[in-house]
Amino acid sequence: MEILNPELLSALSDLGTITLLLLILIAGARGWWVFGRHYEEVARERDAWREIALSTTSLAEKAIQRLERRES
Repeated sequence: MEILNPELLSALSDLGTITLLLLILIAGARGWWVFGRHYEEVARERDAWREIALSTTSLAEKAIQRLERRES
C-alpha cells in the first residue's frame, strides 16, 4: 500500500476533519501508527535492556579473564 498514492490522498481530502482524526486514532490503536510518547517509552526501555546486557557481558568477560589468569 503506497501512502502517497494520489487517489488515496484525494479520498482523504474528501473526508472530514473528524473522520480523519478518527482514522488516525484507530490506526494508533491497531499499531499502524506509533505516537511519540509511546515511542519514547519503548526507546527508554530498549536502552535499559541494552545497558543490562552490556554490563552482564562485561561481568562475564571479567570472570573469564580471572579464570584464564588462574589457569596460567
